[in-house]
Amino acid sequence: MKITMDTQKQTAITNGVGVFNIQHSIKAIRDKAFNWREKANSELYNLLYNCVLLVLEVEKLEGRERKLVSIDIDEMLEAKNFKATKLPNQIVQLVFDFDMDRKLVSKYATVLNKFIETEQSESGFVSWLTDNNGIYGVLNSNSTTKSKSGLSITEKANATLVSFSDSTTIASIENVFDVDTDKPFALMVVPNAEGKLDVKRVITTSSLLNPIFASYFDEDVANRKTDADAEVENEVREELQKAS
Repeated sequence: MKITMDTQKQTAITNGVGVFNIQHSIKAIRDKAFNWREKANSELYNLLYNCVLLVLEVEKLEGRERKLVSIDIDEMLEAKNFKATKLPNQIVQLVFDFDMDRKLVSKYATVLNKFIETEQSESGFVSWLTDNNGIYGVLNSNSTTKSKSGLSITEKANATLVSFSDSTTIASIENVFDVDTDKPFALMVVPNAEGKLDVKRVITTSSLLNPIFASYFDEDVANRKTDADAEVENEVREELQKAS
């Protein structure tokens, strides 16, 4: 990596009477640092905007063309030993596949997912990111913006509870957990050596329950789509194998 330096010698700033002034020196460097950050953020936002455009372009593809692109993406991920499953995460991982902190790359992917969930026009991405105080502002946001399914997290959770009420009961146990019988709750359990389940925690807080139920909703929807597309995907893979 080539590193360039100012050709002009850095000199300490004085207060006009020849006395070293650390405050002025710090401010001079800080001003440069601030300008660098603004430029760096602008370039990063533009990169992420291009990632959004690519994600949306891929999502518009249908049938055989979409399957071929998905196979290409899977092969690129496998070559890099990446494990992402959601398209925005896959695109971000492949774009930032150089020596970067994976946690930071994951945060970029989260920002993309959050924007796509708003269903705004892609042209508003940079403004949306700026209005929400940048990467960390978006990550720390408790927004209840509706997702592409048209449902908020709370609505997804309620839909899951309705589906649970109509589903087959696996087992019935006594309510020994001192919770309201008319409200849902979750048990955190760990298998023990005797083949039984040790209950470690009873979760009753909505802020913890709703994301769990919403995740189940998203997974259920994804599984249905995967099952429907499986036959087409297999046909495409067979064609590729024959061609090779």
